This record gives sequence, structure tokens and C-alpha cells, in this order.
Amino acid sequence: MVHWQWALGLFLGLAATLCASINKVFWKLGHNHYGSDPKKSFYANCVATFALIMNPPLDMLSLYFAPQTLFAATAGTGTVFNLILSKYILGEMPTSLDIYGAIAVCVGCTGIAWSEANIVPTEDNYEDMIERFDSPSFLMYLAWTTVFISTLLFVTVQDSTSCCPEGLRKFAFGSLGGSIGGQYYLVKSSISLVANSEKADGGSVFEEFDTYLIIGGAIMAAAGGVIVLNFGLKKYDALFIAPMYQAFLVIYGSISGAVFYQELSSLAFGELMMFSFSFVVMIMGICCCMWREGEESGKGLVEKKQDYGGMKREDGGEREEKKEDVVLNGML
Repeated sequence: MVHWQWALGLFLGLAATLCASINKVFWKLGHNHYGSDPKKSFYANCVATFALIMNPPLDMLSLYFAPQTLFAATAGTGTVFNLILSKYILGEMPTSLDIYGAIAVCVGCTGIAWSEANIVPTEDNYEDMIERFDSPSFLMYLAWTTVFISTLLFVTVQDSTSCCPEGLRKFAFGSLGGSIGGQYYLVKSSISLVANSEKADGGSVFEEFDTYLIIGGAIMAAAGGVIVLNFGLKKYDALFIAPMYQAFLVIYGSISGAVFYQELSSLAFGELMMFSFSFVVMIMGICCCMWREGEESGKGLVEKKQDYGGMKREDGGEREEKKEDVVLNGML
């Protein structure tokens, strides 16, 4: 029997992801019409701002009601929402690989949701939560994550003259942002502390220093992931960085939930196999969209340059203007 909290958490997670996609698409719509249609740009920015405001509360409510691994899976559906909204709002037509990737994400999210339908959401008190932070499995996860994030951070701070290839630095920016932002157990723990603020001995959790460490860690993880993502977007193509960020957000969100809350321990063998298969399919779908977008961006730029390069020059000023348009189109 499906637990009502699971169903509500799934719905809220999808709604939060939809708000995030609406925010991105309408920000771009407002930017596209900034000079040509100020009124339309203003309304688009209003919709984007409203979606931005609605996203965090929906995220927190979803984490409260749903297992963390399920919440992380709903974040992957942003690829599908972006595809649909970009077509009907921005007029950007998807390619066949876009559609295949979106289908894979839908199949993966559906499989994960189905495999976890019988999981009862965790409701920890303060004492149970501290025990989870001290568990051997979580300490091993924390050690590995510290080494992995430190390595990625080292790569990102290297300059172009270092021994690190540029492709590795680009990978590091996207994966670092997603790895930091995917520490959802800190957010879920903070929500549990606020919702269950009374300790077993009758005291308040806000009398404990650990409470503020957990809440502070949740804020730093959420903000840190976005900050790293923005730095990556300033240096590299968003068509690669954003999907890479999203892929690692789903990976670390799922792994950290499975380790910290032991959410997969109650699954039967068939359910565990379904979760594993669905998880891999979802990541492949996200990477499919990422690979296509990078290829199309570079290919489009080269083809347009070649086309304009073969044209006869009739007016120097007109030629320069067309060259500028080619570069801008290739970047977008």
C-alpha cells in the first residue's frame, strides 16, 4: 500500500522541479525580449521571480514528506520540464537525442518512485539523528566525499597554464557544484529538527550546538552548490555545465540519502534491482541531453561560420554584423 506521505512528497518534489524550470525558462524569455518588448519582458520576469520564491518551500516540504532518494530523483525530471517549456515558451525545437534523453529520465524517475512506494518516510528525533551522523557507514561516506570534493576543488582553482586539461576543469566545475548541493541529508535533518524540536529528556534541540552546525551546513551546501555553478557558467558553456551539475545533484542526493537514512535497506531484492536500473537509466538520460547539446552547439557554430565564409562580400559592414550574429548564435 502506498503511504500518503510518499505520494504527497513525490507531488511536491515534481512541483518544486517544475518551478525551477519555469524560473530558468522565463528568465531567458525576459532576457530575449528585454529590448524589443519591455512589457513582455517584465511579465516574464515576474513569472520567473514567483517561481523562484515558490521553489524553496516546495523543496523543503517534499523532503519532509518523501524519502530523500525519491526527492533526488524528482530533481532529474528538470530535464523533461526544460525540454517541454523551451519548446512551447521559447520556441526551441528538441532533437531526437533530446527526446530520447527525456524519455530515459521519465522511465528512471518512474522506476525509482515505484521501487520506493512502500518506504515510510523517516521521522527522527534529535537523539536518533545524532546516531546517524556517528554511524560507521556515514563516516565512510563523509571521508570519501571530503576527498572527492577536495580533489574537484583543487582542479577548479588551477589556471590554464597548469597541467590540468581544460576539459577536466570544465567537468570539475559542474560535478563540484552538484556534489555540494546534493547533500540533501543536511536539509532534511534541519527540517526534522525544526519539526521535532523537543528532545527525549524534555529539553529543546536549540540548546544544542549540533543543531546549529546541521542547519548551518544545510545553508552552506545549498548556497555553495549554486555559487560553484555560477562560477562554472561564467567560464564555460552552460549547455555542458548545467546538465553535469544536475546529474551529480541526483547522484549525491540519492547516495547520501541511501547512506544516511538507510532508505534502501528495507527494499526487497527486486525493488533494489529496479532502483539501481532506474537510477542508471536516469543518469544516462541526463548525460544524453548534455552530450547532444554540447555537440549541437559546436557543430552549429562551425557550420554557420563555413556558410558565411563562402559568401561573397558585398558590404563590409554587413559582413561584420553577420559574423557577430554567428558567434552569438553559437554561444546560445
